[in-house]
Amino acid sequence: METALGEGGAAIFFVLVALIALTAVRLTRSYRRWERYLPTVLFMIFCSMLYYFLVRGRLLWEYTPATWVTHWGAELLLSFVVFPCTVLLLLDLLPRSGGKLRLARYLLNWSFVYLLTEQVALQMHFMRYHRGWSFGWSVFFVCTMFLILYLHHRCPLAAYLATVGLIVLYMVWFRIPFPIFLQAVE
Repeated sequence: METALGEGGAAIFFVLVALIALTAVRLTRSYRRWERYLPTVLFMIFCSMLYYFLVRGRLLWEYTPATWVTHWGAELLLSFVVFPCTVLLLLDLLPRSGGKLRLARYLLNWSFVYLLTEQVALQMHFMRYHRGWSFGWSVFFVCTMFLILYLHHRCPLAAYLATVGLIVLYMVWFRIPFPIFLQAVE
């Protein structure tokens, strides 16, 4: 489907998102404390890559390919540029006081930014859903993602347990066979 940006619009969109993320990290100087946040950066990259291993071609969402960028190109740009920038910004700008309500508002603001970006990608046809995934599921996913990233920074074990629980929920709900059982099925 053709968009206002033309055939290469999806590539331009994802490169623009990456440039905005890199600029935000530069302006806030969050990169100076990268070592403090590296475990959570790696956790987010790992979870992104784990998604592709677990679904094995049964994608729940997909970035629309263009002539010079594929779904995988967009995903690699997001996983290795945008997501690390997100974690650096999220954790470095974390409110140090104000209690749980302020923290909840902060995480919801991050969720809003991600969901707004996704909504633009959907409206511009740079992204599509499969297998029953919907924007409602994205709202749930993104909100829990930011909560788990915060949790990983504070208590990694709790984040790992919550992540395993969510993975099982998604795989059962969307009827995605667990990879360990795929050889018997295929």
